[in-house]
Amino acid sequence: MTAKKYMKTLGMVSVVALALTGCQAEASEVIEVSGLPVETIVAENISRPIEVEYMGTVAPEDQINYGFKSAGRLGELLVQPGDFVEEGQIIAKLDTSDLDLQLNAVSAQVQAAKKDISKAQEAWNYDNELLSKMEKLFEAGSISRDQLDQVQLKFDISSDSLAQAKDGYRAIQSNYNLSNNLVDDAILIAKNEGIVLATQYEPGELVPQGYPVVIMRSETKVVQVGLSQNDIDFIKMETPVTLEYNNMVIPAEIVELNDMPDMATRTYLAKVRTTHEDIRLGKIIDVNFAVGEDSGVWVPMTAVMSDGEKFVYVVEDGRAFKRIISIENISGFDVQVDGVESGESIVTSGMKKLSDGTKVEVVTN
Repeated sequence: MTAKKYMKTLGMVSVVALALTGCQAEASEVIEVSGLPVETIVAENISRPIEVEYMGTVAPEDQINYGFKSAGRLGELLVQPGDFVEEGQIIAKLDTSDLDLQLNAVSAQVQAAKKDISKAQEAWNYDNELLSKMEKLFEAGSISRDQLDQVQLKFDISSDSLAQAKDGYRAIQSNYNLSNNLVDDAILIAKNEGIVLATQYEPGELVPQGYPVVIMRSETKVVQVGLSQNDIDFIKMETPVTLEYNNMVIPAEIVELNDMPDMATRTYLAKVRTTHEDIRLGKIIDVNFAVGEDSGVWVPMTAVMSDGEKFVYVVEDGRAFKRIISIENISGFDVQVDGVESGESIVTSGMKKLSDGTKVEVVTN
């Protein structure tokens, strides 16, 4: 190749190279001008509750065992597990056929004893009136001492008869009351409204005295929590509390806080009431006690990245800058961070494509 042709070829290569360089520069300028799209939030200083978190077991707030005061054969069972029972509703009965016969027999004795008292009272009234007349005649000297003594003796006998009739009536009446109470006690009546948890006997079976026949619970439920030795000092009856169940936050209230720890676990029992119908008995759910408040800058947990150190991207003058932070607290899906000031723009979407100083364009959904 001649020198002239070589110089011509070199010139053409240089022109092409310059053209390519110019294109690359223009492309770079286009990227820089448009910036990477990101979403941001403005960091705010927010006060949030300080919570201690526990897991608790759902149980009925009140459980009542209904049993008969006397043994007998179960006559009727009027409820089944799962039934809702109103206050005053009859839930079970003993077979009272023998008791009814006994009560009828005692009732007849009561009526007979009343008649005995009536007769004894009439005799006493007559003898008392006669004695009063004879005493006047004796004072007037119309009758002798022997005649007066005979009337006095008859009156004394009438008095004893009346007293015996009254004693007999009281004994029979007491027996009647006992038999009547047995009949009354053969009917179980719900003291409060609630839901039947279980029934222990079937009609026709013999039921021992005092043994539970129907077990009921109140409609309200409690979550039982064992508080640690440290946390019991910060939790009071008025402490706000919430439950987390099936991605729901449910307000609740503390209804019991034991002063003495359980000897086995050394934890203090707390009962948290809930009226939420969907929470099933026996479930284990999260319980959060708000023991105070803390102020700070909170950002979404998803905005925080890590390369050995925790950091976020802060947007300043159209560029994203890496900011090292420390996590102070966690609440749900947000974190309290140290290293970011209130009012700064924090990148919440598109962080993975960024590097320190990348030009960005803030977009909104």
